[in-house]
Amino acid sequence: MNNKKKILFLYGSPKQTSKSASWLLGGFLLKRLTDRGAEIRKVSLVSLVNSKRGNEELVDIVHWCDILVFSSPLYLDCQPSFVIRAMDIIKMNKEKIGNGKGVFAISNCGFPEASQNMVVLNIYKQFTKELNFNWLGGVAVGMGHAYITGCYFLGTFGAFSKTKKAFMAAADNLMQPNLESKMTNDFVINPIMPSVLYLTIAIFLARIVALTNLAFNLHRKLGDVYE
Repeated sequence: MNNKKKILFLYGSPKQTSKSASWLLGGFLLKRLTDRGAEIRKVSLVSLVNSKRGNEELVDIVHWCDILVFSSPLYLDCQPSFVIRAMDIIKMNKEKIGNGKGVFAISNCGFPEASQNMVVLNIYKQFTKELNFNWLGGVAVGMGHAYITGCYFLGTFGAFSKTKKAFMAAADNLMQPNLESKMTNDFVINPIMPSVLYLTIAIFLARIVALTNLAFNLHRKLGDVYE
């Protein structure tokens, strides 16, 4: 008899995984869950919501799992539109999916204040309630972009250690035998660097991108002139 806990990771960013804080942060959690013996499946929601076949695949895989783990960025005080679409598809097919599954959510934003994500976690909570699922907690993370741009440098100096420990603790809670929530309180991960430093780096990088785009467009226009 297979008693492994079945975890479905619902990736909710349109970015490539190598450039996504949602993917990296989810990875902290999934690694611990894998080490604890969970069976993991990962799906990208943006690839499933725009076709009938994708919708059916989403419903089938949600039916399969014990716990849904959402990981998405904050867009205008809510999840990306395709994540909301996926939630609607799940709600419309709740009779096929069944009751009693667990829901855990990770929301990250580019703002220094991780508390900006709390409205997103409340949306996930309401979604959980309407489906008669069990809310198993959520994590709000600020400075999401820093986890990508500083992944290797900051990781070397242990800047991510508190973040990783928080996700390890969350994973241990998710692996409890009873899906009734062991961790109903959402928690906010402290900033990994001072806000002033983060904003200074963000402004500098934004200017670099702007200058790069300006140089590219200028080069293209000059090319059109001389052709």
